[in-house]
Formats: sequence, C-alpha cells, structure tokens
Amino acid sequence: MVQSAGDQMDNSERVQFFARFAGVTVKVTCAHRSTLDKCRDYLITSESPAAGLPAPQINAVITQENIEEIRVLNAHSEQAEGIEHRAFSDRYLEALALHKAVSDKMPAFNRVLFHCSSIEVGGRAVAFTAPSGTGKSTHSRLWRQVYGDEVTYINDDKPFIGIDGGELYIYGSPWMGKHSLGRPARVPLAAIGLIVRDEKNFAKRMTPGEAFLTVIKQIHRPADIEMMKRTTQIMKQIAETVPMYEIHCNMDPEAAMVSRAAMLGDV
Repeated sequence: MVQSAGDQMDNSERVQFFARFAGVTVKVTCAHRSTLDKCRDYLITSESPAAGLPAPQINAVITQENIEEIRVLNAHSEQAEGIEHRAFSDRYLEALALHKAVSDKMPAFNRVLFHCSSIEVGGRAVAFTAPSGTGKSTHSRLWRQVYGDEVTYINDDKPFIGIDGGELYIYGSPWMGKHSLGRPARVPLAAIGLIVRDEKNFAKRMTPGEAFLTVIKQIHRPADIEMMKRTTQIMKQIAETVPMYEIHCNMDPEAAMVSRAAMLGDV
C-alpha cells in the first residue's frame, strides 16, 4: 500500500511524497517515514484538491536493493579511508539512497550536487570545498564567528549548483551534514574556495584548468554516460565562469578576513 504525505502511515507501508530539490519536482516512493521527515522543508503540497500536485520531473523509487548498494559503497569508502566500519540502519541509508537517485538525474536539469560548505553573505553565495576532514565546515564557522548574522548557511555538506538563465546558483538540499546546517535557498554563486591547511593565511586565484580538476573531485558523478557528459559540461562552465581560489588558512579568525577579501572583495 502506498500512502501520500498527508496520510497516516507506519514503516510497514510504502511512503510517497512530492518534493522540490533545486527547483526540480521529484516524486519519491520509499519505505521509511524518516526519509519524508528529512525532506520536510522541501515538500510540495497541493493548494487545493482540485489543483492536484505537479507532474514529477524525476521519479525516485527507493528499494531495499538501493539501500544495500549504499551500504556496500559506504563500506568501500571506509576501507579506502582507513575508517573503522560503522553499521548504519536502513532508515539512514535510505535517505542516502534517495540523495544518490536524485543526484544521478539532476544533470538533465542543469544541476549537479557539489560536496562543499556553502554560506550566503549579502545575497551572494560562497562555497568552500576540500577532501573530507580538511576543514571546509570549520572555515565556514570562522566566517560566522567573525561576521555574525551577516553570514547564513545554505548547506554545510551537499548543496546543488544549478544553471538558470546562464547564471550559476547554489541551492540548499536536505543533505546538510552531521550538524544539519542549511535551509531551502537559491543564491547566486560568487566564488569557490579550495581549503588548504597552512600556517599562514593567504589566497591564490586558480586557473580554469586548476579549477576544473578541483571541481571534478567534489561533484557527484553519475554512472549513466549521458548524465556524465552533461555533468562534465556543467563542471566546465563552473570552472570557466566562477572565480576559484586556493584558500591557505589556519584556525585564526584572520583566515575568514583573508578569504573574504579575496573571494568577495568587500572588506
């Protein structure tokens, strides 16, 4: 039995809901109410019974097979990174499976999922990227520490980058990292910073070629050949149009001031 978002349900029933991620309408069918709860801020409801719900652009049906695939991928990732194995519940892995199912199809709509910490300052978005554990979230927190409420989170882990009318935007998503920092948002992307741990604070502008090699390591890459071709085109546009910097930084508040001066030029 399939239940819609407003109905009573339990975890033995299939859960069905509509959500809008990065402006793309997604119909989700899954097993666990917790997945719906995770997407709560992105749900679509009809204004009236007569109006109904919009036609989905992506139909994401999450099965136990998808969950097991994520379990295997996580185990491989832990082994590669030398991390002690952790046992995750089906509920937790189902949300990750939905994330993968949506991200695999987003390039068809000029969107890609980008592994970064993204914040908004004065109506402009900046994104900090780096391999896991390098300190991109820490650097975002430094901006919050130095600039206070002037800085708001868009997404601290996995936002989408989208192209609309030839312009690039950062979109919030439900997959916000362990601290759940973020919100539904669409903010023009002003700059990207590659975080590099260093004793001194300085920023260096990257060439488009360097930027492309950085972006390709942190963007979700679909297995489908056509979707990967489209992903490559989007990555090329990002590298050629968005200023990207190596942000060499330590943990001092000065690091935020140095990176802001380079990326936004307003301090």
